[in-house]
Amino acid sequence: MGLLDRLRGRGGGGPDPTIVLDLDARREQLQALEQSLDALARLMREREDLMVNPGWRAKITEYDLVAGEAMQLRRGTPTREAILDLAFEVRPAVKGEVPAGLEQVAAQQEDALAAANRLAELLPGERR
Repeated sequence: MGLLDRLRGRGGGGPDPTIVLDLDARREQLQALEQSLDALARLMREREDLMVNPGWRAKITEYDLVAGEAMQLRRGTPTREAILDLAFEVRPAVKGEVPAGLEQVAAQQEDALAAANRLAELLPGERR
């Protein structure tokens, strides 16, 4: 059984188990992710010296899009699969040793990654 199968709650050869989401808790988590990604994109935009870098701008756009997806899921009825897809879309912009001057961006990035990781975990009330 692979990692994604375990995260999605799939076992060996049997039917996929049904997981009933705690929608109120999931909406709170989605809002936390949305707000964290918005804050991260805002911090990244403030670095005018890096805005000339197409990769930097693309990462900001990516965070904006994922924040928008989180908002749409929060306003609708999210599924486990949609939540997992969203959580796995959040990837770091700053990897490895943090360059001087990007400490605040890196800290906000860690907050966003932690919010995404919380979404990927089953909540106690969601156990099969």
